[in-house]
Amino acid sequence: MTTEWLKKATALAAAFALAAAALPASAHPVSADSAQDTDREADEEIVPEDDEGCFFDTVSDGAAPGEASGEYSDTYYAFQKEYLDKIGVSAFWERNLGGRGVTMAVIDSGFTPAHDDIDYTNVLPATDCTSGTAVDGGMTDTNKHGTGVLGELIAIRDNGIGIAGLLDDVTIAPIKVAAKKNNTADIEAAVYAAVDRYNASVITMSLGNAAFNTEGLKAAIEYAVSKNVIIVSAAGNDGTEELVYPAAFDNVIGVGYVDSSLAIAEKSQRNESVDVVAPGVDICMTYPSSMTHCTIAGGTSFAAPMVAAMAAAARQMNPDITPAKFLELLAETAADLGDEGYDTTYGYGLVDFEAFAKKISFSDVLDPEVWYYDSVYWAYNNGVTGGYGEDTFQPFAKLTRAQTVAFLYKMAGSPEVGDTELSFSDVKDSDWFANAVKWAAANGVANGYRDGTFKPGAECTRAMIVTFIANYAKNVTGIYQKPAEESSFADVKSGDWFKSAVDWAVSRGITKGYGSGTIGPNVPCSRAMMVTFLRSMSRIGAEE
Repeated sequence: MTTEWLKKATALAAAFALAAAALPASAHPVSADSAQDTDREADEEIVPEDDEGCFFDTVSDGAAPGEASGEYSDTYYAFQKEYLDKIGVSAFWERNLGGRGVTMAVIDSGFTPAHDDIDYTNVLPATDCTSGTAVDGGMTDTNKHGTGVLGELIAIRDNGIGIAGLLDDVTIAPIKVAAKKNNTADIEAAVYAAVDRYNASVITMSLGNAAFNTEGLKAAIEYAVSKNVIIVSAAGNDGTEELVYPAAFDNVIGVGYVDSSLAIAEKSQRNESVDVVAPGVDICMTYPSSMTHCTIAGGTSFAAPMVAAMAAAARQMNPDITPAKFLELLAETAADLGDEGYDTTYGYGLVDFEAFAKKISFSDVLDPEVWYYDSVYWAYNNGVTGGYGEDTFQPFAKLTRAQTVAFLYKMAGSPEVGDTELSFSDVKDSDWFANAVKWAAANGVANGYRDGTFKPGAECTRAMIVTFIANYAKNVTGIYQKPAEESSFADVKSGDWFKSAVDWAVSRGITKGYGSGTIGPNVPCSRAMMVTFLRSMSRIGAEE
């Protein structure tokens, strides 16, 4: 029996421009739907001594590299494309959401040490916890399961062989476990190793069992969460309502799986541990016994890494994001399936990488090398600004005086202004910026003009910005100190009203001016400049 998806994949294979019109029948991937009564579907429990059960037949490596699809040259991308498109994975690739700067611990059966489709510069030295104690260990894979998960996460994309991994830049901490029934000592040791050995901020575990509900494992999970680690785990493959651990522990993201029609898979668990679902049928995997071949697998084991990839992207953009906030973002962006709202079959719904990407990144701030990149996301993650429209920041948009005081007001935590009266003729209580202006005037951050106006719509210059920031440092945070030396710029005179503010800003590293020896006091300040100044000021507060 063949699924509709497999028919489409086979049709794509015919377009590979091979000598044969399609892959040999003996080499076609076996459908998960046709293997329900076999022991080939991924089990919810990793048993490294058992070499059967987790994978289907290996796909032939006869497909011509570079012709698998019009997008990527990976030999088997055609087999991945449909399910990856359904969850919008390409949005991560387009926005450089590859897990840069994030360490993810993969607790599994180990990894093969020399797969051609894996960049091992992104893989840390392995830890072996199979004895219940964390020890240094070489990378070996007892039952192929861990190699499959590793490839799903970080197989090199667009390299002419194998498959396309979900992430480009994440660092993997491989931790090997045995995960035997009624014995969680190895998993406990692995969780502690992920936190204490590797300082991982994301843990993914494609394993589970009802018998893993132990106080020891619960304590290990709670320890990791106390360190702000996001933990993702497979919800189980019994197709029952039985709770499977660790997915069923509080603060663990449990993942179920859907088939190619986006219906819940027959074997996916159905209970309150399911937070979201992801594709889990006919998933392409790296295969340890053939270093360029692909294999097809199924189950929550291979849905969970997709959610872990989202956690890595979230941590890349906001290193301090909490597990609770990550789950909130998953819930907000998931495509609702089944009963309206949350249900115990689909959780909050099918993960949506594209919608998620728009929540954590701006389409016009994608290059990590631009000078304002880190400052933009610092400001966004700290509630200083929210951007424009659906997902743009507009870094070069000019700031008005109203927008400037709004930035500072939010940075101060948007304090209550009570019944403070407005003293400016051009600011009404109904204006969106009214509270910010009241607060700024009351705290000596920004004054109005002699004619009794505030001029909220006027462009804010760099001279105004540094003055407002200096006033904020002096009157709100108390971090202002008179600089020991005066600055020297060709366009700043000793009698200028903004001279002392410039001196302070330069002395504290908030601005260095331009390379031409000028500060540009009359240059309109952009949003990118503003968040960069504010981030620099926040560092002063953190140091003192």
